[in-house]
Amino acid sequence: MLPGLGGRVGSLAGERLAAAGATVLTHVAVDTVRKGDGLPRGGEIDVLLDDGTRLPAETVLVAIGSRPDTEWLSGTGLDLTDGVRCDAVGRAAPGVHACGDAAAWYRRATGGHLRLEHRMHAGDQARAVAADLTGRHRELDRVPFFWTDQGPNKIVVHGLITPDAEFEAHETDTEHDRFTGIYRTDGQVCAVLGWNEPRGAMGLRRALLTGPVAPASGGVRQVVAASG
Repeated sequence: MLPGLGGRVGSLAGERLAAAGATVLTHVAVDTVRKGDGLPRGGEIDVLLDDGTRLPAETVLVAIGSRPDTEWLSGTGLDLTDGVRCDAVGRAAPGVHACGDAAAWYRRATGGHLRLEHRMHAGDQARAVAADLTGRHRELDRVPFFWTDQGPNKIVVHGLITPDAEFEAHETDTEHDRFTGIYRTDGQVCAVLGWNEPRGAMGLRRALLTGPVAPASGGVRQVVAASG
């Protein structure tokens, strides 16, 4: 998740996790996870990293995303490129709709297909499919959205953060550890973020839908909460 937030915000999230007592390792990958093989019965798990480091563990939580399981649809004639490819209302073929993590829908805004593993996105797709099935053609035009709680910090993102996107702080409240910001790719806004500022992110989301987002006055505006 941290690389997906970009260098500046991802580094900040990693720093906060470390300050809370977590050990954050970067530039390494897990090579092997094993239990048994001489380890005490019911004892620790060995997590071996690709740099040779061994990490003993009692519990291992794996969050690596998923790969669409579409083999059972082989031979149906459906386009199974990175999931089930659909048009902008979820039609994969005449009489066939798909939505959820395994569905890659066409987005007119970008001229390409997009598959997202976000709960909110799946709900938006389901509503668009229901509308199409009941005769109300409505393309999916919602901005992708997700949130994550990292310790006491809530991070909200609207849009899609591309690998080359540059982050620009929009408003900050250092006293209460809050800020909002925008991500730009080739000068165009591709996503907005709120750090402990979901309402601020929602305000920027509206601007994301209606047109360019101008930087806050002076690039960054310090927001001071009123006392009392």
